[in-house]
Amino acid sequence: MTHRPFWGYGVDDTGELVTPTTQLRAAVTTTGLPDQAHLLVGTHIHLSQVLDFGEDRLPQLIAANGGTQPDNRTHLPPKAIAGAEIQSS
Repeated sequence: MTHRPFWGYGVDDTGELVTPTTQLRAAVTTTGLPDQAHLLVGTHIHLSQVLDFGEDRLPQLIAANGGTQPDNRTHLPPKAIAGAEIQSS
């Protein structure tokens, strides 16, 4: 569980789709995750997400609760984040 999600997506101020938290992704790539881990839980991104990457990596739950202006634009998730294809979201 972490405040910032390892893998997630959002929208920047211009409305462009982004996948933030590159430092966290680099850290987990370098150190790995414990074998006991089965799900990553994060927050920070103000869009609730459940991302399943299949066998490529652990699923990510982003439990968002708002706190900023709503984003009225519709954004589909990216096809992949940091080289792993999203199987379902």
